Amino acid sequence: MLPWSNYLNVDISGNPIYAPRRMAARLGLYAPTLPGLKKMDFRIEAATTDPPTARSFDGKYVYWDFFYHTLYTNDNKLIGDWVGREGEGLQVWTTYHFSPRSSAQIGFRHAKVAADFITGGETVNDGSAALEYQVRSDWTFSAAVQFEKWLAPILAPTAQTNWTSSVGVTYWPRFSMR
Repeated sequence: MLPWSNYLNVDISGNPIYAPRRMAARLGLYAPTLPGLKKMDFRIEAATTDPPTARSFDGKYVYWDFFYHTLYTNDNKLIGDWVGREGEGLQVWTTYHFSPRSSAQIGFRHAKVAADFITGGETVNDGSAALEYQVRSDWTFSAAVQFEKWLAPILAPTAQTNWTSSVGVTYWPRFSMR
């Protein structure tokens, strides 16, 4: 086994090796450390569930079955890849670990849904940053911010933006079991 193979994630849904243009795929790479930055990891993942085939139309190819239309659902919610049906996407994130309980993370995500599945298609881009810092052994501070820009003509005629943020303080009490 190659030394880097533990960090390469490859999932080929349906596994039609004989017809790679008709399959869904998710490829990922994880580097637990970066050269010169032992405390920083890096992750990238790309996925597609919209193969370029005539059969891939109107959401009736990947995560769909002719007889059991709700085959890949749970309580009418799609289960499967994070890009869903007829989608493609990319996400990248990196984390710097100050200590085992303190870290900073930044990330970016892009996802797109085909126009033949959802009228007009859909595009989502978001960026995020998060900090988790252990102030003392029993106190942790956390903060996060995320910016999202999305375009889904079926929901809104123009691109929309959202911001979200959070701040938290956690107390970890110590209990004596005498």
